[in-house]
Amino acid sequence: MTGEYPRDLAVIAAAFGVAALVWATWAQGRPPHGWWWRAVLGLESVAGLALAVGGVVLLARLWSTPSAIEPGTTAFVVYIVVFWVELAFAVVLAILAIGAGWSDYISPALLVLIGLDLAVLAPALQQPFLFIPAALLIGVAAASLVAASDDVARTFWCGLFGAPVFVTTGTWAALAVVPAAVGGAT
Repeated sequence: MTGEYPRDLAVIAAAFGVAALVWATWAQGRPPHGWWWRAVLGLESVAGLALAVGGVVLLARLWSTPSAIEPGTTAFVVYIVVFWVELAFAVVLAILAIGAGWSDYISPALLVLIGLDLAVLAPALQQPFLFIPAALLIGVAAASLVAASDDVARTFWCGLFGAPVFVTTGTWAALAVVPAAVGGAT
């Protein structure tokens, strides 16, 4: 983890918190029977929300620090292009999957897309640690294809195991910049 860009790490913490919240919430669509699974997903949602709020607080404290994706840089262009390409792929993929009656495959496909996105952005953001969640999210997506059944949606497995990847990685990024935020970098 490169501490040269604390603002970027705070953004990662906030964004990964939101991602964990979204995935854990989406997973509640068709989990296995029993209150236990909903409780676990609820805890993952709360952890994601807490990380998102903490990341935003850190971001506010570190806003004036350097970023790897300053406007006009190659990294900024890569970030913008990757964002829009990922969004376009996600929309087209969802439309095609729904049209073909394969809506249960949307969540694993999106996790693969997010994993690939992180792998492309890791060098641009100068944060090689992003290769770890990239690989883990792609692995979660692959495992969801095997684990799903008629009673349990692939979305459940993607959220159950994807949310902790986001929370863990985001927390790691947040903890790396707490000293800079507390030390008065504003």
